[in-house]
Amino acid sequence: MEDGKIRVASIGAIGPHKGSDVILALARHAVSHDLDIEYSIIGYSDQDAAMKAAGVNVTGAYSSEDEVIEHLKEIQPDLVFISSVWPETYCYTLSIPIALKLPVMVFDLGAQGERAAELPWSVRLDPRLINAPNKLSSDIAELDIDELWSLLDPSE
Repeated sequence: MEDGKIRVASIGAIGPHKGSDVILALARHAVSHDLDIEYSIIGYSDQDAAMKAAGVNVTGAYSSEDEVIEHLKEIQPDLVFISSVWPETYCYTLSIPIALKLPVMVFDLGAQGERAAELPWSVRLDPRLINAPNKLSSDIAELDIDELWSLLDPSE
């Protein structure tokens, strides 16, 4: 967070059940309230035009995990947001930031909540925030990103 901005990246094909409405509302709230938060989708959404209009960087479809990793290197997110609004059974896209040791943020639902619970460098969100994106946006702006990164254990 060298320039004071919080960079939040989401990975995948982000449709309604994967939280596209949440990401769009977060991006709009960040812009309208002049919050130093930048959103990126590594992949695409069902609302790409609206996302881009709200300032979300949308990379487009990717063809491999290596391509996702390259985008993550370019974006250098402070946090990877797995925005699924329903309980996943495994949550494949969570595996990438875990393997790369990037702080993650998830709604505390299903596999994404269970897997994040094992990570001291994760943020598990109350699922009620799905319907309160303005509150969630303000909470993200107040996160101590440096503390999250300090919890990563480089020896693991």
